[in-house]
Amino acid sequence: DPEDLAEQLAQIDGVSITSRAPGTLYLEVEGVPVSVIRYRYPQLAAHQQAEGIAVPLASVPDLICMKLSAIAARVAGT
Repeated sequence: DPEDLAEQLAQIDGVSITSRAPGTLYLEVEGVPVSVIRYRYPQLAAHQQAEGIAVPLASVPDLICMKLSAIAARVAGT
């Protein structure tokens, strides 16, 4: 849950929380904007580890599904 994570992230140097919304946490990590979003569906593929990034990232198939879900929710007006 992004809200639970916010407390932990706020303790890290270079991380600042800029905004919150239900299920979403917006922050900056050393000046780089980052969004942490609750994703309530099962993963399609394993997380990816990117060089130079300390946290795992969602796989490309999962990111595509997240974006399609967001678009569908906007079209449906939810």
